[in-house]
Amino acid sequence: MFQKFVKMGFVIISWGGMARSLLFSFLGVAAVGTVALSLPIQGVFRDPATLIPTDETALALAQNQHLIWPTTGNISQGFHRYHEGLDIAGPVGTPILAAQAGEVILAGWDDWGLGYAVEILHNDGSRTVYGHNQLLYVNQGEWVMQGQAIAEMGSTGNSTGPHLHFEYYGPDGNSRDPLTLLPPLVHGRIPPAVPPGEQCPGDVLIAAQTRNFRVQICQVGAQLWYFGQAKNDPSRSIWLPAFYQQDRYQASHGSFSYRVYGDRLEVYEGDRRLRAEQFNDQNF
Repeated sequence: MFQKFVKMGFVIISWGGMARSLLFSFLGVAAVGTVALSLPIQGVFRDPATLIPTDETALALAQNQHLIWPTTGNISQGFHRYHEGLDIAGPVGTPILAAQAGEVILAGWDDWGLGYAVEILHNDGSRTVYGHNQLLYVNQGEWVMQGQAIAEMGSTGNSTGPHLHFEYYGPDGNSRDPLTLLPPLVHGRIPPAVPPGEQCPGDVLIAAQTRNFRVQICQVGAQLWYFGQAKNDPSRSIWLPAFYQQDRYQASHGSFSYRVYGDRLEVYEGDRRLRAEQFNDQNF
């Protein structure tokens, strides 16, 4: 399938493509809005790298290989034969984010129904398309980072209400269902956007180290996040949604939970405490 865009009086025919994955997340840094690291540790003297559960390692790898959610809202229409994309409805002005880093190859009005649209070419040759925007923040030729705001949600073009029409095209030019590449829904809802990289994009509430881990609690708007990272292997890290409960911040991943107090990190499996590590005086 190809898309025709009109910009500045020139007609451009582009074989579809959609961008792949936004990798946000890593294991264990305590930050409001970021989830603490999921590192169930069963023995104080074990190599901490072996304490990261297999399912968490798989999650971290999946986040490297898949897209990040380009916006928040409700899925109003899925991918099918006559609708080669995913519709996410939300309020006008909701930020639209780049699902993966890449070059903006189209930014302007689409005469084929998408209204104000953006198309991004990614390093692996895949492409992502973002349609029906109210306002565009980027121009053709710009390089954007994963998670960067590129537009505002709108209802331009062939649209009956404010929503994002999101398409993905693989390196082979074929369209694919974005749901097969995006992080899984949480209780049927789009999860909050995971902060990119290791830095909190909002307010850092806690940034500390234990003997084996770096932990951060981060607040982005109203959302708290926990970030956890193994010190001996920084590539092993994760962001998790967090919340505040009585005297601690807490995040969960499957049966494991991560509790961040003012002076320590505790890791639980169910109600059983697996590990407790005191924060030291070193800066994060």
